[in-house]
Amino acid sequence: MRRAVAVFLQVVGACAVVGGALVVALLLLAGYWMRVDDAPRPSDAIVVVNGDLHRPIYAADLYNEGYAPEVWFGRPHRDPEPDLEALGMLPPPQEMQYAKILREKGVPDAAMHIFGHGHQSTVEEAEALARALGPARRKLLLVTSPYHARRAKLAFRHALPNCDIRMACTPYEPYETLWWTTQRSAQAVVMEAAKTAYHLFGGVFRAHPRPAGD
Repeated sequence: MRRAVAVFLQVVGACAVVGGALVVALLLLAGYWMRVDDAPRPSDAIVVVNGDLHRPIYAADLYNEGYAPEVWFGRPHRDPEPDLEALGMLPPPQEMQYAKILREKGVPDAAMHIFGHGHQSTVEEAEALARALGPARRKLLLVTSPYHARRAKLAFRHALPNCDIRMACTPYEPYETLWWTTQRSAQAVVMEAAKTAYHLFGGVFRAHPRPAGD
């Protein structure tokens, strides 16, 4: 009996060591795994994923270089901020900030398309785009942050299985694959690792109930 207990404890200990080493290895490599940067090619539309304001800057570059005739971006959920609104300190909605950046970078209003009505997560955003585009097969060039590219690719490919999706990471946002070397990259990667794990286990944050039939 004692021998069996000893063997069991040894096995548990070995599993713990191996598991710990695997977790450490995954964390060290997370900066490389999260980044998915496909070579841009001519597409039907450029899609700027909601989030950091460096994204529409690069989307405008791609538009001006002739990679697509349209730029699409969503209308994300916005929590009410009555205290800031009363003080006149409420910043403009993100879709308005995106439109201003694109306009300043030479993208005409006629080429901009806004979709969705208050999505809260990347999955909800991808579903909103799928409804806006319909079932037609299209080539899409998704612009997002380097740390967000992997999860965005998973979400949009699942929501838009008929579309050819390529990722384009903005070069304007500072990002280190050795993420622990800078505070900004460390914060982004640690947060994104938690969000990716939540996504892989089926978790989705939603501002609205999922429409029937989706």
